Amino acid sequence: MRTIIAVVLAFAALPLVPVPADAVGTMAEWNDVASRLVRCNIQYPRDPRARDVPAGGVVVVVKFDVSADGYVGPISAVRSSGIAVFDEAALVAVKLSSPLPPPPVPDNRTVSVQVPIRFMPPPVPFLASPIPRSPCRLRFRR
Repeated sequence: MRTIIAVVLAFAALPLVPVPADAVGTMAEWNDVASRLVRCNIQYPRDPRARDVPAGGVVVVVKFDVSADGYVGPISAVRSSGIAVFDEAALVAVKLSSPLPPPPVPDNRTVSVQVPIRFMPPPVPFLASPIPRSPCRLRFRR
């Protein structure tokens, strides 16, 4: 049996926050921690096609499974943004987030997660600058 969860993410800078293994007790807390972990790994594409983003941004809806031990299973784009570089960036953000904290579900079930990820257009100097290292050090620690 699978549980389906929707989590909303946006391209944003987050403070560096360690996530201890006992940080999740309820599904709401797990959603919050999982959202922060995925959001922390979103990288705006440097591809020239990423410069023609509408003012409202683009959204990629990503679906993936999280096993009882927190590892992310198959990842797919349920709804494409229409721009392949954003679709790929959303998939990479989820991959980099694995392992997530184990979801607090009974019987060690796999949790199916569907996540909309919004990419907002960054300021022009951001795209022209060298690729910075991700400042995010948010990682799940067992």
